[in-house]
Amino acid sequence: MAKTLFSWIGHADLNGMRDGGGGRGGPGAIARILEKRPGEFSRVVVLFDKEDLDRAGYKNWLEQNMAGAAEVECVLRKLKRPTDFDGIYNACKDAVGTAAEAERYYNLSSGTPAMATVWILLSRMMLPGTLLEASFEEGVKQVDFPFDLWAEYIAKRCAAERPSLKSLLTSIPETAKAFEDIVGKSGDVVRAVQLARVASQCSLPILLEGESGTGKELFGRAIHSASPRSMHKFQAVNCGALPAALVESLLFGHVKGAFNEAFETRAGAFQECHCGTLFLDEIGELPLEQQVKLNRAIGTGEVTKLGCQTVEKVDVRVVAATNRKLVQEVASGRFREDLFYRLCVLPIIIPPLRERGHDLVSLIDHFMKTIASAMPAQCPKSLAPTALAQLVKYPWPGNVRELMNVLNRLFIWTPADTITEQDVIETLKQNAFSARDDILNRPLGKDTSDLNGLIERVDRHYIERALDETHGNAAQAARLLNLGNGTTLTDRAKAVGLHISDFRKKERSY
Repeated sequence: MAKTLFSWIGHADLNGMRDGGGGRGGPGAIARILEKRPGEFSRVVVLFDKEDLDRAGYKNWLEQNMAGAAEVECVLRKLKRPTDFDGIYNACKDAVGTAAEAERYYNLSSGTPAMATVWILLSRMMLPGTLLEASFEEGVKQVDFPFDLWAEYIAKRCAAERPSLKSLLTSIPETAKAFEDIVGKSGDVVRAVQLARVASQCSLPILLEGESGTGKELFGRAIHSASPRSMHKFQAVNCGALPAALVESLLFGHVKGAFNEAFETRAGAFQECHCGTLFLDEIGELPLEQQVKLNRAIGTGEVTKLGCQTVEKVDVRVVAATNRKLVQEVASGRFREDLFYRLCVLPIIIPPLRERGHDLVSLIDHFMKTIASAMPAQCPKSLAPTALAQLVKYPWPGNVRELMNVLNRLFIWTPADTITEQDVIETLKQNAFSARDDILNRPLGKDTSDLNGLIERVDRHYIERALDETHGNAAQAARLLNLGNGTTLTDRAKAVGLHISDFRKKERSY
């Protein structure tokens, strides 16, 4: 397969041309990659962000001295500022889109940190490719880059090379009210908040993945509030609650007479959120037919009202959320692959409450104060130590939302100032999740007659979690579960209907 190298131009590259490649800085990263990998690339695309830079001269120099038989293209894409993420993203995406059938390589060593950031995002999600770095000391090397480390990489490179992007990232308010509402100090929550804060400063689509009740909409509102779009509208749309026949009308609007109940022309969610943020909750529930139209709207920034031929331009930042594993939904044919890649530009995983360590106690304290402040007529209440212990050991399958509901009930139904252990036990008995999901302590009889089925549920739950955490690495997952080796885990995964390849796909997609 043909190989294409993509790069922004950097000062060192231009200096290398002026010095003929023999100066103190050498020929520059682009030329060094071509020099160290002769004949490997059939095409080189170099992006220039300023009109006064010598594109023709650099193209001629590269073709005559370094490129061999490779075709060299030097493309001008003007930017508004060094951290114009939207402009950089569109320029990179357009350039890479011209090499759909080629094997892609991205040069991280030329250009600004913001430019390197976008190459990383493209390589890990939308337009997979190989990341390269070139330096005088180490030559050319491939960069293996786990997605979770991208924000840390950017910050380090900024600190070393460019103050502009570092200033942008550190200027995002740490104590923005919306992010203050996200309580938690566990590693996964802190990482999710850090990624959300950085992502809030650009307009790329975000995909929030997490179980029901983990706070995905809270994250969505926080991202909007910290973003440059905060003065415009934030609108949440629950895709799982939309009647299939009305999805197109509710998202894109309709004109009078478009269907029987269309008594007047109405704007859809996209038009109403122009310049703002559209939060698409439970995106995995959207019918396949509407997924096609949503994919086009996000990709082109254009929508058409139902019953109308006029195309309207919209500027909308989309934040999608799902409690499903969309990679597995794509594999099963229930979710379109092209829409998945369109949405999964900046994926953020919100951890379930059971994996958040000591956050539970902090959340209980936070919600107790919040509930008390909303009920001025109520006497302040406290939790007995044994009552707190009962709450801590409960698995909370409904996550933060379930915790909030239980504490509200305890506050309202407990007559005394102190909530006791028995109060908690009685309240949890009435919990729908408790009755449905508690495998242990069931009464003997028909509920436990299918012991093999219960054991299979436990196996599937923990094997799935281990494979998720290790991105389908059977040996690592086996060590997490103390199963001895990867073959044993693979056999047990097959027995409960899990396919390890599905989890490896997730790693590649992210």
